[in-house]
Formats: sequence, structure tokens, C-alpha cells
Amino acid sequence: ITPGGHTYATRQEIERHIRPLLVDQILVNKAIDNSHESNIYRYSPKTSTYHPLGLLAMEMVVAERLVNLSKRKRSLDQSFYDSLEESQKKLGFQLSGEQRQSVESCYANCLSIVTGGAGVGKTAVSKAIVETLMDSGEGVILTALSGRAVIRLREATGLDTAKTIASIERDTALHDAVNNPGELFESSGRYTLLIDEASMVDLPTLWRLFTCFGERLSIIFVGDPQQLPPIGAGLLLHTLVNITSLSISNLTIPQRFGEDTGIAEYSQTIGKGLLPKSLTYKNVHYNNAETPEIATKQAIDLYLKDPDSSQLIAATNNEISKINRQCQAALNPDGDDLYVAFGDSVYTTEFKLNDPIIFTKNLWQYNIQNGKFGRIT
Repeated sequence: ITPGGHTYATRQEIERHIRPLLVDQILVNKAIDNSHESNIYRYSPKTSTYHPLGLLAMEMVVAERLVNLSKRKRSLDQSFYDSLEESQKKLGFQLSGEQRQSVESCYANCLSIVTGGAGVGKTAVSKAIVETLMDSGEGVILTALSGRAVIRLREATGLDTAKTIASIERDTALHDAVNNPGELFESSGRYTLLIDEASMVDLPTLWRLFTCFGERLSIIFVGDPQQLPPIGAGLLLHTLVNITSLSISNLTIPQRFGEDTGIAEYSQTIGKGLLPKSLTYKNVHYNNAETPEIATKQAIDLYLKDPDSSQLIAATNNEISKINRQCQAALNPDGDDLYVAFGDSVYTTEFKLNDPIIFTKNLWQYNIQNGKFGRIT
């Protein structure tokens, strides 16, 4: 009910939603008071909050696990620093001071968090910590919610074992159907779970992940609280980064974008909720439009100038369909129409031969992941 993915609601918030249905305030009060005897949620008179029992149980399990993890430490001995030097050689460059401190923190703490905006080197830190952990004999499991993030993890670390969270849950369920629970991961000894794009992970997802692993698990959350929030309940990363007793590395120095692009400063300003002083700044160009129709036309005109090096992003599926039709008509008007046959039936599609495409589902058996680009040949 509350905005932002919280797992509880106040009485005031509940009343606001049910008052239009019951109209009479007396009925509203009676309905809420009578519901206190149900087993659907836990009511706290002290704070006047309503907490669904299912989410409350998940929160208690996750919180206890994270507290226990935060108490476990590793020692930074000479073998760690030797491994860190080797990992930097494989990277091909030296880590910055804050990146190096982040790797040390991730190794020393069995629960650690790496945050920062776009281009500050979170991926480089992930690769370095993976290398050092593996050199110490610890197993590493790389995961993320989206297939696109998993592809990036595989490319960055050179490990093809990275999986989506859904794949880990599916594989564990299949394994547990014929083997002892937990054996799939317990047999590998100590291991660390690195979760990329952690801002998108909700409470039920992390709870399910914990059911796949034993107590020897360590966790590294990598993400940016200012990027995409979870779809489901619970703002995990957003909550954890505000707990000062945890090991939190906040990377701030841009590494990916050159200083002349302006991209890092621009995104950091917007991330803080501020309007840039100049809407057009260095390589960031703002185009004013009086109407949505004019904005769409401007976007398409810009895209058509260099389609092979451009990507258009829109807010709604209707807008995307409109843009796709106009770009297809301009770039591939003579492409052969494509059809799909099922039995004796033939269906038209919106695609033409030589159209550029982006996949919206994972098909791992064909090495196709959500967000991957291609062209119909």
C-alpha cells in the first residue's frame, strides 16, 4: 500500500485506501478494528502499523541471517595482497585508491556492499574480489535478476557460471528433488554469493535465495540505490546502505566516462534530485519539445542520423510501437515481411527481414538473454 516498496502500512494509509469503498468513517473504523483478530497481519499498537505475516516472517529470517553474516570476518594476510596484485595484472590496470579499499572491505567482511553511480568502477571491483576469493580457495557464485546483467558479469569476470537468480532457484529445486537439501552448494565448501544490480532485489527474492544456501554463505551486494528499485515488497539495498555498522563501499570517482563527456557529473546531479544548472552540458544534449508528438519526432530524427550507434528508449509500450513502425518504414521499407506458421495456420508479424531487434525474454539454451541485441537475417 505504501509507496516505495515498504513491507508494512500505517492505519492512516490503510484508511485512505478503504474510505472510498466504505464511505462512512464509522464503517471504516469498524472494518479495521475487526480485522485485528485475523491472522493475515501483525498489528503493532505502539506504532499503529500493520505488517503482513508472510513478509514479517521473511524479514525476520533475512534480518537474522544478515546480522550473523555481518559478524563474520576474514583476515587480510599477505596471501590476500598477493592475490590482489595478480588480479590487477589480469585487469590490465591498477585499481584506484577507493576501489582497492572496496576490495579489501569485501574480502575482510562476509557481508559487504559496493555502491556507486554509473561508471565508477563497480564492475572492476567485482572482478578483483572474485579473483582474490577464488585464489584463497573460496567458491564464488555470480548472480543478478536480469539476463543482461548476467551477461555483463560473465564478460567482466571471464566466468561462464554466472546465472540469473531465477536459474539458481530452479536448478536448486530440481536438484533437491533427487538429492539432500543444500547438497548442491554445501559440497563446494565455503562460497560467496555476489549479487549484481542489487537495488532491484526485493525481500521475497532474497529470502528464497537464502533457502538455497547453507550457513557458510557470504554475500556481496553490488548496486546503486538510485537506480531501478524492486518491483516486489522490500527496499533491501536502500535500507542496508543506511546501516552505518555494515561494511559499505561507496565508489564516487568516475572511471568509465572521460571528464570531457559530462555524463558522470550530469547523472550524479540528477541522482541527488537536483536539476542541472545547464540542461545541455558537454556531451549531454537537451532538446526542448512543446508536445509529446514533437518530442517523438525529434527523437526519431536524431536516431535516423546514426541508427547503428544509437538506441531509443521510451516510457510506454504504445510509444515504443509507434517509434518502431516509423523507424522501420524509414530504414527498412523494402524488407520482406515475416510470417509464423503453426500447423495449417499462418500468422503475420510486425517484423521484416533485416530488422534490428532486442530480446525481451531469456532463452538460455540458445544463449539468448533478455536485453540482447540482434538483427533478423
